[in-house]
Order: sequence, then C-alpha cells, then structure tokens
Amino acid sequence: MTAERDYIRHLLALRRAETELNLERQGYEATVEKDVGGQRVDLVATKDGKTILYEFKVAANLQRDSEEIQRLRAIAAEKGYEFKLVVVAPPKRTVVEVEGLEDALLNFIHDKQIGR
Repeated sequence: MTAERDYIRHLLALRRAETELNLERQGYEATVEKDVGGQRVDLVATKDGKTILYEFKVAANLQRDSEEIQRLRAIAAEKGYEFKLVVVAPPKRTVVEVEGLEDALLNFIHDKQIGR
C-alpha cells in the first residue's frame, strides 16, 4: 500500500470517527459498517425511530463510486431512511515562493557572522 493510499484511508477513518462521536453526543446509536438491504454502509445512526445512512467517499473517486452511491441512496429511500454522503478531500499542497528570500537569508547570516 502506498503512503498516499494509507493517508487517504486514515482521513476517511478519522472523518467517520468524528461523525460517529458527534452523533453519539447527540444521542444517536451509531453502528460502523453495517449491512442494510444487502449493501454495506459505512455508518448507520438511529435515534427515536429515525435512521440515517452515512457513506464516506474521497472526492477524487466520486465518479468511480457513483453507482454504489446511487444504490445506497435508493436503499435508504426504499426503507424511509435519510442518506448522507460525506465527501473527504485531502488538503491541497501550497507552494509559496518569496522573491529575494535566499539573498536576504544569506545577507542575514553573513551579517551575524561578522557581528553587525
């Protein structure tokens, strides 16, 4: 498994755990990876006769996973459940370049070395 795949897997697990914790704090009973209508659902929350199905997906894979998402949405509708898709996107890397920074650092180091 690549480091990137591990990273994304951990992001999904973290988001699911956060959601599960928030639901439990709201009084929901949350079950991870439960079979509903012959389909595995990432998280199922129930409270006062209300059931919510949660599916966690990576933004970059939404098109690839669209059929599975539609099946889960249909199962939820058929059973009278609410369906929530949680999309996780890894943070984008930011590249910052500061013009003249290298020269400024070299001058600073030089000045410190000669005691200015």
